[in-house]
Amino acid sequence: MKKGLLLAGILLVGIAKAQEPEAIVYPKSVSKVELNLSLGLVDFKERVLDKTWYARFGFDYRVKYPFLVGGGLKVSSSSDIFMAYPDMRVKVRIPLFSTLKLDPYAGISVGYAENKTINRKKLVGGGQAGVELIYFVEGVSFGVDLSYHVFTDSRFNHLQAGLVIGF
Repeated sequence: MKKGLLLAGILLVGIAKAQEPEAIVYPKSVSKVELNLSLGLVDFKERVLDKTWYARFGFDYRVKYPFLVGGGLKVSSSSDIFMAYPDMRVKVRIPLFSTLKLDPYAGISVGYAENKTINRKKLVGGGQAGVELIYFVEGVSFGVDLSYHVFTDSRFNHLQAGLVIGF
């Protein structure tokens, strides 16, 4: 009888110890808004315009997993061209691994474009389709972006590749 009570007591202490809060692992909360900065190279379809750099500051808002909507402002400039245009886009987040995600996206934009070679300034509208490969670590993300942009004036159509840093 004493051995049975001793065994039951040890068993109860073991169960109680396993129920302590330190043994419980809570999932980390996921931010609804992701801020990102993109830097890279633009290769225009029009060979006269050559290549140029671009910078984009944007945000993505998590609507419902795996969908994100966002916007941003992109600027590109060289001796031949200057472009500044805000964009809106929709992304789908596809997990490849727990920390590596593939984000295909599509979007629209409207903005200002200036071709310095032929001295032409105009408002342009356009669309874009692309993909980002993003690696997440401790609240920060790093990745690459590849996209193609089509505008109402086809001289400004371009392929773009760059690096993405998210906060």
